[in-house]
Amino acid sequence: MLRAALTSWTGNVYPMSHQSSTSLPLIMHSTREWAKRRATLRQWIADRASEADANDVLLACGEAVDNAFEHGRSPVSIELALRDEETLEIVVRDMGTWRVSASAPPRGLGLPIMTALMDNVSIDTTDGTALRLSCRLSAKREGEQWTD
Repeated sequence: MLRAALTSWTGNVYPMSHQSSTSLPLIMHSTREWAKRRATLRQWIADRASEADANDVLLACGEAVDNAFEHGRSPVSIELALRDEETLEIVVRDMGTWRVSASAPPRGLGLPIMTALMDNVSIDTTDGTALRLSCRLSAKREGEQWTD
């Protein structure tokens, strides 16, 4: 079992217990890996936010990661960090170059969806492309359980 774990290790390091951590870094090389990492993200945010906020964060993160894989270059990283008890900051980064086409009609809803769900959305193209999202989280109600 240990040999299988060591040979399948991709170099990504995750906190042993993300429950008490104030940040969550994830690195993915494919959309298949993103599907697996989503469960870790879902649990991390569920431990810290109301179900409504957590659903918004999951949708915004999904849009950002999907855009990074579609338009950017692998690997794609996502880091979530609680800056205080209420503010969540998210950075989704890829190694691609931001391109704006004057001739292509707007086709995607990713940025409008993220803008509607998050308090702040910004794009940094200094080194690759970094999409920065942030939002204030509602307090998770005592005993609130998630429904899938």
